[in-house]
Amino acid sequence: MKKIFTFQSSEPFDHDVFNGLIGELIPGTEVFYEDNKSGSFLADSIFASIIENNIYAIHQALNVRINILITHRFGELTDYCRRSVLDYFPNQCVNISDFLFKRTSFGDFYYIHYLKSEFDDVPEEILETVGAFLRCGLNGIETARMLGIHRNTFNYRLNEFIKKTDCDIRDYHNAVLLELYFQFVKRH
Repeated sequence: MKKIFTFQSSEPFDHDVFNGLIGELIPGTEVFYEDNKSGSFLADSIFASIIENNIYAIHQALNVRINILITHRFGELTDYCRRSVLDYFPNQCVNISDFLFKRTSFGDFYYIHYLKSEFDDVPEEILETVGAFLRCGLNGIETARMLGIHRNTFNYRLNEFIKKTDCDIRDYHNAVLLELYFQFVKRH
């Protein structure tokens, strides 16, 4: 599953050095820069542990504090998190859901506005379906049975959710992100 790895550093750094380091870890990866301290690259989620295991070496090579935030898509939530994640997880590679849990543990719910916008455009029927999917432990057959719908209807709704949000909740971190939405925004 492809994920967006977006990064933020404390100071400007040598992009050629960073490109070389990422290229060694994930061959063929193209890095895009937003400015002299931030940017992103697209990679399979299996590379998260490789990045995490090498983030300190990246920090040392660049001589800056750096953070890599893993997310499902670009948007206001990702922008907000990328700007503030360095304060909570310096020199780490972290999933957006982990970062939001950390913020919540400190009683900081400022991100709720951004989280709400991630799923605002999803029809209620689809939200009900994916919420049931979470409550059924990501078991599609049980979800269809609980909702009294055909398995194909369930699959259609799940796929519509994924297309609309780029958030494949069969991935643990994406499921946690959606659960945060239900717990703090939707409250059903």
